[in-house]
Formats: sequence, structure tokens, C-alpha cells
Amino acid sequence: MIKALNCSGRTTAQVIRHSIAKKIGILDSQVPRSLIYLGMHKSKMKVPRRPDLLERVKQSILSNQHLHMQLLMMPWLRFLGKIVGVA
Repeated sequence: MIKALNCSGRTTAQVIRHSIAKKIGILDSQVPRSLIYLGMHKSKMKVPRRPDLLERVKQSILSNQHLHMQLLMMPWLRFLGKIVGVA
């Protein structure tokens, strides 16, 4: 499978993983795949394959009060909340 490269020679997933790690303040290798996947659906570099995905995640988070509170407490979860629009 051929991966599309951007102007820096990295794939979209690599660019998104690096930007998430930079925003959260962790190493690239520590970024969970789920955040990369969600980040790719929000990326301007890539057309979403499943536009309903973010809405489903958002509704799931909003319906779970405990998870919603955790989103506000933990840095990487707070970032996830920003991605889906609940934090």
C-alpha cells in the first residue's frame, strides 16, 4: 500500500500524531491510535471517511457524565474532548 506523503515527506498520520503530541506535551510514540484516528477525521489534509464518527463519539461522551468529567481532568482526554467538541 502506498502512503500519501505531505511536503515534509511524512504521512498524514505521522503529521497528526506529531501535532497531537506537541499540543499535549508527550512523546509521539505515546499518542494513542484512537486520538490519531480522530485527529485524521478532523484534519484539513484528509477528507473524513466517516463524517458521522465524531458526532457519535461526542454523543457517547455527553451521555456518560463520569467520562465527561474525566475529559476535563486529564490532558490527553481534554485534547480528545476538544477534537470532538465537548471540552
